[in-house]
Amino acid sequence: MMPINTCETAVVIPARNEARRIAACIEALAAQADSTLALFIVVNNTQDETATLARDCCKDLKVQAEIAEIALPPEHGVGTARRIGAKLALRKAPRLKHLLSTDADSIVAGDWIERNRAHLAEVDAVCGHIRPISSEIDNLTGMDPVLDDMENVYRALVLRFYGHYAADGSSAANHHGEASGASLGFRVGAYRDVGGFSNMRCSEDRDIARRLKAIGRTVRHAEDVTVRTSLRLRGRAPGGMSEALRARICGGSYTIDESLPPAEWLWLHRTNLPIWPHDGRGYDPIEIHRLGPEIAALKARLALTEGVVPAPRNGAAPTPLAGLREAAATTECQTPHHANTSHAPF
Repeated sequence: MMPINTCETAVVIPARNEARRIAACIEALAAQADSTLALFIVVNNTQDETATLARDCCKDLKVQAEIAEIALPPEHGVGTARRIGAKLALRKAPRLKHLLSTDADSIVAGDWIERNRAHLAEVDAVCGHIRPISSEIDNLTGMDPVLDDMENVYRALVLRFYGHYAADGSSAANHHGEASGASLGFRVGAYRDVGGFSNMRCSEDRDIARRLKAIGRTVRHAEDVTVRTSLRLRGRAPGGMSEALRARICGGSYTIDESLPPAEWLWLHRTNLPIWPHDGRGYDPIEIHRLGPEIAALKARLALTEGVVPAPRNGAAPTPLAGLREAAATTECQTPHHANTSHAPF
């Protein structure tokens, strides 16, 4: 095993109270590791044995790794942890070419590192395709399939609208459109130029994708870079996917993904659409019970552009919550008015 200062590809993994999941995350990466790869695991504000287990796992699997244990103030979170991990990688590995990031509750595909490297030979950043861990589907029951499908349809329509009107060429409709911290990859030069991850409690993933596009860097939403992530209902980041899942399984009203603007707002802003994925500013998020009229309105607006609006192709641009028909009968239903789905992803 070569010294870490010869590393050319780094994987940054924030981890908080992930003793149950960190080994599976590391094992998936170790199975495809080579002498030019190293892991940088940032264990923050943890009360369990995450750090010890991570060290033991990396040692047993002979994976190059640096593990930092830190305490973050309440106003910081996963964005800060990713930023610290990236800073550590850049300092420890001066030959670094590729900076990747995933989450401790996620399991990367067997070709994840290879596919990221292949895309980064052509573009500045790669946003992978996130799917649920199949063995956890039964953790959840009660998600209304009609409402789930409606959000999926609306998201596909929004992406198609962006494909017609957005100046950002990477926002065309023929990709998944997500930017999740569970699967991000950067050329080191692009990461430095954009100033790295922001010190955010959540949503740092969509934030850095937007900022890269804003400075003219190429960002690819790649279908073939895949990661499986958890369906837990008690997450680590406030306002994240776990809150969004709880909202959808508990039977009350909720708002859809904040990146999906109302149809009329999209039409009024079609000549100056903000960079995708949208940050939700400038409009109120759509209440789920209002989604039917929004779908109809956006289809009508697209008809003015396309003439005919075909149904979204099978499997195209699934919502971050698409395909989930789940819930947990014993889970306390504390439904937030709005949950940001940005950093965990389907």
